[in-house]
Parts: sequence; C-alpha cells; structure tokens
Amino acid sequence: MKDEKLLVRPISSLLVEYSLPAIFGTLMTSIYVFVDGVFIGHSVGALGLAAINITWPIFSFSFAISIMLAMGGATVVSVSFGTGKYTRANRAFNNTLYAVFVIAMIFSFFSISLPEHILTMLGANGAIMPFAKRYLVNLMYFNFFFMGTYVLDFFVRNDEHPKFAMACIVLAAVLNTLFDYFFIVRFGWGMEGAAWATGFSQLIAFSVLIFFFLSKRGKLRLSWCRFEMPLLGRIVYNGFSEFATEMSMAIVTWIFNLVLIKSYGELGVSAFSIVTYVSLIVMMVFIGISQGLQPIVSYNHGAGVHDRVKKALVVTLQYVFVLGLLFYALFVSFAPFFIDFFIRGNKELFDLTYHAIHIFSISFMFSGLNIVMIAFLTSLERAKLSAAISLVRSLVLVLIGIMFLPMIFGNSGIWMSVPLSELGTFLIFVYLFKFSPFKKKIGF
Repeated sequence: MKDEKLLVRPISSLLVEYSLPAIFGTLMTSIYVFVDGVFIGHSVGALGLAAINITWPIFSFSFAISIMLAMGGATVVSVSFGTGKYTRANRAFNNTLYAVFVIAMIFSFFSISLPEHILTMLGANGAIMPFAKRYLVNLMYFNFFFMGTYVLDFFVRNDEHPKFAMACIVLAAVLNTLFDYFFIVRFGWGMEGAAWATGFSQLIAFSVLIFFFLSKRGKLRLSWCRFEMPLLGRIVYNGFSEFATEMSMAIVTWIFNLVLIKSYGELGVSAFSIVTYVSLIVMMVFIGISQGLQPIVSYNHGAGVHDRVKKALVVTLQYVFVLGLLFYALFVSFAPFFIDFFIRGNKELFDLTYHAIHIFSISFMFSGLNIVMIAFLTSLERAKLSAAISLVRSLVLVLIGIMFLPMIFGNSGIWMSVPLSELGTFLIFVYLFKFSPFKKKIGF
C-alpha cells in the first residue's frame, strides 16, 4: 500500500518529503501577517505596526485553537491509519471540522461585538485604538476561513497529499500579497485593506481545500456523522500541548505589550512588532519541520516500529540544530536589512529594534530543538507531558524572565526573557531524555 512507505522508506527521505511542504505551508501562513506588516509599516507607520501587535494575542488565541484541533485530529487520524482503522480516522476528521466551525463562530461574535473592551484589556491606548479596532473587526469576519484553512491543510498533508497542501497555502499567500498591494497601496484602505486582503485570500484557499475533499482524492471524506464528545476529547487531549504553546505565546505577547508600553510607550510595541515578524519566520520553519515529523512518528508508533520512531527524532534534531545556528547568524548579521523591510526614517525605532533583535535571536539556537521535542511527545500521544513542558517553555519561564531580568539588566532584560525560556526548556529535555527515570516511558 502507498502509506506503507512510512514504515520502509529512509527517515531522512521521508522527513524531507513531509517537512518541505509543511515548511512552505507554515511560511506561507506567516506571510499573511508578515506582508501585512510590511505594507502597514510603510503606508500607515509605527502606530499601524503597534496596532497589529496589540491585536496579535487575539489571533494567537484563534490560531491556538486551530493548531490544537489540527495536530490533535491529525494524530488520531495517523495512528488510526497505522492500525488500519479508517472509519475512526474519518470520524475524527469530521468531528474536528464541526468543532472548528462552532468555535470560530463564537469567537468571531464576541470579537466583533466587543472590540473596544477587548482591545483596552490588551493594552491599546487612545493613539493605537482606532487602528487596532479597524483591523480586528474587519479580519474577524473571516475568522472561520482562517481557522478552517489551517486545519484542512493539515489533514490534506496527513492524507498523503503534502504537495497539494503546500500549493493551497502558496496560492493564499500570493493572493494576500496582491490584495495587500491593491487594497493598501493603490486604494489607500489602510488597516481595513490589510484585514480584507488576508480574509479574502483565506476564503479562496478554504474553498480549494474543501473541493479537494469533495473530489474524494484521498482516504478522508467529508460526511455527516455523529458529534462524538469522547473522540473530540481525545483530539483536544492530543493537541493540547500545541494549544498551550500558542496560547502561552498570546499571553506573553499581551504581557510584553503592557510592559513595553510602560517602558518605551508606543515605540516599544512597534519594535516588538518587528521582532515578532522576524522571529515568526524562524518559528514557522521549525513548526513546519515538526509537522513533517508528526505523521512519520505517529504512523510508526501505531505500527509498533519503535526503532524508526527514535531515529526520526534524532535525525530531525540534527537538522534543526544546524538551522538554529544559521538563523541566529543570519538575523544578527543582517538586522538592518530586515528592519528596513518594515519602517524607514525613524532612527529611534530603528535603534531600539536593532538592539532587541540582537538579544532575541539567541533564542533561535534552542527553540527549534524544543519545538521538535514537544511535537515528538504529542505524536506519541504523551499529551500531558508535552503540554506541561509547553507551558513551562512558553509561559512560566518567560514570565519569570520578564519579572526579574529587568531588575538586573534594565530594559534589555525584557528582551532576554525569551532566550532564557528556550535555554531552560532545552535543559529540561536533556534531563528528560538522558537522565530522567521516566525516559523509558517515552521509549528511551
């Protein structure tokens, strides 16, 4: 059978085959935000960038739900495929889509109905509020398509059509860029134009992905089935660590914005916005690799081929370690080039962002290793352990850093909190995989 290749093909070959489309997919997903930032930075200015960053926790929350359902559902599907339970795989697929629809509608309703209350809580002041409100309200009309596109793309990849999944995301990214140019630059629609550009590109990508499943090209089928709470509970359970990671990032972004407004004013939030855009590209590469690893690990785990499970992890860690070093060198060496992508003619903002990138980029040397190992635990259905480490990495250690490092290093300590978190998480994994009495429980 076609899917038996996951049991026999060389790990490196499989990782490349599954990771490259996933990397392109995650990069193209991040392009929506990145391109919006470029056009907004040059057309609207620093307040526009600050506004997008203020709204970031809301969309991080939405993305957190998407990645939880996508990763959790895909894990159930892959394990079911590995054990030959195709009916269960299809039930998991359709229950995941039900959950996406219900949650997206509820979330959009409250965001559109109460934008000022939400944005005030997130730290928007009088100068940022009108920009943030226009961006949030207009984009939330398309929230279901944003969430649905990410989830459907994930399932297409797990249904052994990674190239088609990649093509859909590339299409959406290209359309988003074109729409941004016309809506923001040519028509002068500003924040609304950025939101509409992202929204319409997601709508089109979602339609193409739905057509894939309606055409019955893979093993998964769109169909009416009973809403199964136990199955959905398993999906949520498996994907909770990814939700915890992304949700923690939303909370941390919120705290960062509040601290930076107090320390630097709107300028600090604008600088953080640029740093976030730069780091987002790196994180999406690492997440793409971890997504490429997931079906390899889950399928072999389901089939009981444990030696290949271990080898898949080792090979992937080698790749991301080298990439982490390269990313650090790249962004430190070419920081001015990346800053100029977003803003020009503002020396104060340039200097602050340049300083922040040099500190923040240290985290790249450890973040890829941590993301892969968290995804590895999830792929083995070790959700509790994965979720616990995700929370420590993305929330606990970062908040400890934000609280105490500025007391020692001044405002520079704010930017040091993320590298500290990544280093601390890496040391936890070293203990877990090498010295912990629990290492045998995860197959080591």
